[in-house]
Amino acid sequence: SGGSIPLLGTLQQVVPSAEFVVWGAQEGEHSGAHGPDESQDLAELERMILAEARFLELLGGRAS
Repeated sequence: SGGSIPLLGTLQQVVPSAEFVVWGAQEGEHSGAHGPDESQDLAELERMILAEARFLELLGGRAS
């Protein structure tokens, strides 16, 4: 069980009107997500972070 998902329930209770986006890098079936042998390719994680930052940058530009 991942730590981020139960957190969303708590956040929703604190701020009921809030909306959440949850995303993360995963190496397909090799990551073992939320398992005892969970792993993450750091290069993939870096690409995901850059993609998220760019997406939010572009989204922010649309708001103005």
